[in-house]
Amino acid sequence: MKTIAKSITAVGVAALALVGVAGTTSTTKAAALSPADQQKILDLHNKYRADVGSPPVQWDDTLAANSQVVADRALLRPKGQGVLGGGDL
Repeated sequence: MKTIAKSITAVGVAALALVGVAGTTSTTKAAALSPADQQKILDLHNKYRADVGSPPVQWDDTLAANSQVVADRALLRPKGQGVLGGGDL
């Protein structure tokens, strides 16, 4: 259970980092993070990955921007209809 919680936390850290940048458009939110902030997010994410035996990952601006689009769409969904709750993103 502890391993699952750490994995979920690692995903949550990355998601919150992207969703938490206010006042910018979807395509620029991830780019709006400073290199220092990106590194902090990456370091924490990789720490949790290492705790469960997963190799480290590197920051990818395209992946970050695409993740932001998915997060934005999820925020617009009616309450109770999650990202994986069916329908097209």
